[in-house]
Amino acid sequence: TQRAYRIFVQRLESFGNRLSERHHEALHEIVGTFAMKVAGHMQGRRAIALATGLGKTQSIVAFCAALAQLGREDVSLMIAAHKIDALCDLKREMVQAGVPAEWIGLVHSYPHDAAKATAGIPGFASEPATTGNETRPILLATHQGVKAGRDLSERNVFKGRQRDLTIWDESLIVAHAWAVALRKMRADLAGLRILTEADRSAADCLDFLGTAAQSLEAEFARLEQPGQEARELRLDTPDEPALSAFAALLRRYKASPELLDFLEMAGQPLRIVTTEGGGVVCYRVSVPAELENGVVLDASFPILGLEQAEPSIKRGGRWCDNIKQWDRVTVHQLRHSAGRWTTKRDVKLFAAEVAELVPQLPADEGVLIFTFLDRDGVKYRQTIERALRAAGVDLGAMVETVDGPKPRIVFRTWGQETACSRHAYCSRVTFAGVLHRGELDIAAHLVGQAGDLLRAVQAKEVREVIRSEVAH
Repeated sequence: TQRAYRIFVQRLESFGNRLSERHHEALHEIVGTFAMKVAGHMQGRRAIALATGLGKTQSIVAFCAALAQLGREDVSLMIAAHKIDALCDLKREMVQAGVPAEWIGLVHSYPHDAAKATAGIPGFASEPATTGNETRPILLATHQGVKAGRDLSERNVFKGRQRDLTIWDESLIVAHAWAVALRKMRADLAGLRILTEADRSAADCLDFLGTAAQSLEAEFARLEQPGQEARELRLDTPDEPALSAFAALLRRYKASPELLDFLEMAGQPLRIVTTEGGGVVCYRVSVPAELENGVVLDASFPILGLEQAEPSIKRGGRWCDNIKQWDRVTVHQLRHSAGRWTTKRDVKLFAAEVAELVPQLPADEGVLIFTFLDRDGVKYRQTIERALRAAGVDLGAMVETVDGPKPRIVFRTWGQETACSRHAYCSRVTFAGVLHRGELDIAAHLVGQAGDLLRAVQAKEVREVIRSEVAH
């Protein structure tokens, strides 16, 4: 612990940070938690909510560097992050801190091309994937790569035994959940019947979907009666080849994603929730149970009701609160709906608001603009860029930073807001639309995160979780 703590402090101070006493205590507690975990003195999943920019990633680097200095090649870790480029950055920082490169395994499927990856071209990694990872003490993998259904033998096993500790960077969501609204299913099935009216090969698929829909509607009607509680449902489901044939038929007729989702759900235990007019939900655990000895480094944990629904995650980091001050942060809110549907409808209005704002900001400050990925024919970024140019904004302008010139205007889409600090120089941030998750989606993930299909799902809790996800 002490070796890792000293390295941790040295690294943060070398970046120009001045650490308060409380910050020192938090740093010691984080690496101490790592040490207690690998020594077997602390079990289960522990969440540490150190605020962004205070050293979560550097805690990993410092602990691994301490292991290297002490020659503790017998201690094994798996470190999971959301994005491959974050893992590549982490590997380089570890090597720079003195961790032998041969100690570090890196799992990904991207072709190695440092130039393309650095230029931000999707699908390339700045570091090559490694082999022989079961003999490397430190393994870096993406969240998706750790999910159940993948071969964990090259991830969670070190020299024939389970790795001592898993460090999970960012939110730990342990289950994949599905949800289909009953009204949507009913309408899509009616449309499919019209499309396949002359196709006899569609009869079995339509019969199965129709019978299933009737069963689900009957269960929803039962739950609408006073005093009724949810129960597990199992449908009379065709075998796997038949379901695959049904899925192929739905794709041929360009059926809705919801009907395809339902086919994937059909063979699993189901449950009806009355949220949002009624829907069918199910889940599948995606983070293996054997990854129980872990530390979750997530600044947002205190506000995330969804993540907190997992009963094995206990909050640690008693020194991590109130280190960072926010008195220099000002939030301006335009009171207007800003979900995907509204932003899609009013995309030009949102673009005009951004174009009115940016010219008023200091020309020597970076501006980070979040919006949605292009979808349904709507080009969000392109529309905003066009409005900015019309307002006289130079999209190619650069600003001076301590690391040299950087682009003044930066665009990111939702999904890119985590595990990246390369745009920290941008002192101005604007949200052109904010991601809102649906009530049924949240209800499904609540039961999945809790690992309890019949968990109580209250409308108030669902609304609170949606708000926390927006804030996150």
